[in-house]
Amino acid sequence: MWWSSGAGVLASLLGIVGPFAAWALASKRPYARAVYLGFLALAFVAPCPFFGMLAYVLPGLLVVGVGAFYMYKWQSVQVYFAPNQSSKRTRVPRAA
Repeated sequence: MWWSSGAGVLASLLGIVGPFAAWALASKRPYARAVYLGFLALAFVAPCPFFGMLAYVLPGLLVVGVGAFYMYKWQSVQVYFAPNQSSKRTRVPRAA
């Protein structure tokens, strides 16, 4: 019953997309933030209409919106995903 209700398919998709999103975030891929937001949308928004929980679409969109704000507007996240050109500024000078 669990698989035929659609929950098994959703769990399988989340099980595939989740680790891919984690790998992309950890390796600072340029598409990592979009993949993570897609993962959040798949987890919190996509199942709502299929399982008859339309009231939960708005909170799910709120979660995705807060995640988007964090991933694209938070300064520390922007620095994390910035191209690694600042390594010259962060080196410790050698003692003479």
